[in-house]
Amino acid sequence: MRFNGIERAVILTGVALCGAMPALAQSNASKTDKYFVAAILQTSNAEVQTGNLAEQKSSSADVKRFAQRMIGDHTQLSQQMQPLAQQMTITVAPDERTPHQQKASAKLQELSGDAFDKEYIRAQLDEQSHTLRLFQSEIATTHDENLKQTAQAGAKVAIVHVHLAEELAEAHHVGLSAGVHRPTTALTPVATRQ
Repeated sequence: MRFNGIERAVILTGVALCGAMPALAQSNASKTDKYFVAAILQTSNAEVQTGNLAEQKSSSADVKRFAQRMIGDHTQLSQQMQPLAQQMTITVAPDERTPHQQKASAKLQELSGDAFDKEYIRAQLDEQSHTLRLFQSEIATTHDENLKQTAQAGAKVAIVHVHLAEELAEAHHVGLSAGVHRPTTALTPVATRQ
């Protein structure tokens, strides 16, 4: 395949934006790979949005610290995933979230203080476990080695997030909600939530 000067410039700009991320995935990515990239971007959008909400509404310093970490890590993840999304022609608006994430956010909007903290922690146990399962599934199914490396790096961070959410839950005496499953922290395939 031959590229004109403008196409080369766009590709080189995308590669430069990747920073520490492995080289861009090929444009003939599978539907599963495209789903993964879109889902991670939506999840990061939700994490930033709910993290900002937690910074405003939480009554607890440790919840606010956790929220700041989620904002920073998921902002960085979004920035790293954007070149992949562009290469795969995936567009996810900064405010785009799944219906599940929208429902969780709406519930948090109605709460404040200790009630907010407990619900935010419950939601984080669910979201961080879900994010880890997304990474694990991608690692198990992708044939794109660069995307697999990106997913492996993301899974390592997601494992830390799961543990941090569990520590926060323990400190605030918050149990797992029905339907929330503890993920395996080994990098093994797990089905993704629809």
